[in-house]
Amino acid sequence: PDAGIVAGRWLISGVPAFAPGDGRFVGYRGIARRAEALAPPAIAAAPGPLDPAALRELVHEIRTPLNAIIGFAEIIDGQYFGPAQSGYRARAAEIVAQAHILLAAIDDLDFAARLRSRSGEEGSTTDFATFFPAFATGLQARASERGVTLAIDSPAHEGLCTLDRDLAERLLDRFADAVMAATTPGETLRLAVRREDGFCALRLSRPRALEGLSPAALFDGTDGDAVNFSLRMVVGLAQIVGGRLEADGGDLVLRMPMAG
Repeated sequence: PDAGIVAGRWLISGVPAFAPGDGRFVGYRGIARRAEALAPPAIAAAPGPLDPAALRELVHEIRTPLNAIIGFAEIIDGQYFGPAQSGYRARAAEIVAQAHILLAAIDDLDFAARLRSRSGEEGSTTDFATFFPAFATGLQARASERGVTLAIDSPAHEGLCTLDRDLAERLLDRFADAVMAATTPGETLRLAVRREDGFCALRLSRPRALEGLSPAALFDGTDGDAVNFSLRMVVGLAQIVGGRLEADGGDLVLRMPMAG
């Protein structure tokens, strides 16, 4: 209503009513309340960051039932306890695939907790002069399995990164795996590590599937794409250690802070 004592916005709810004798529709019975009279919902205070030990305990609590779900779905898909209809097997296989994606995200939470508790510790550094060649060799082997050629260009990979070796390797692996997942056989990617503006910068050229995409499309999408999800996880992990993941022209660049 626009005028009078009932002017304003109202919230109305009701149900149809019928005459008891002949069942004729006689209108609606319900209630009406002024919208302005409703108290705004309480805004919950933003929770503080989880303690790393508590986060790792939470990861354990989630991982245990998830592994059980994966195991049960694999039993159905593999027909280990007897024949299963094809539709059930297809559904089970999809559950296994999606659960493994979730499990990888849970592992990243565990990794994030370790980053929070161990980054910046005295002596927690990685010398890229000794670390990078072995990492690049392993990545080259993974690329070959996908039919992808990896061209390595790293004439100046000296420098200390402020992460210990196993955490640096895990972060770089997550970054490389996210990019490799978007490749198709026959592609050639370029890999290089540089010292740039106080960072150890690992540069990996974009696969064709990621060419031309804006940073928002790469890192902020919400369409459930597995590659996009993995890249967003790398963004979060890099931020924890004071680094960042960026799109720089035709490259994706993971920057990690240097020591000294």
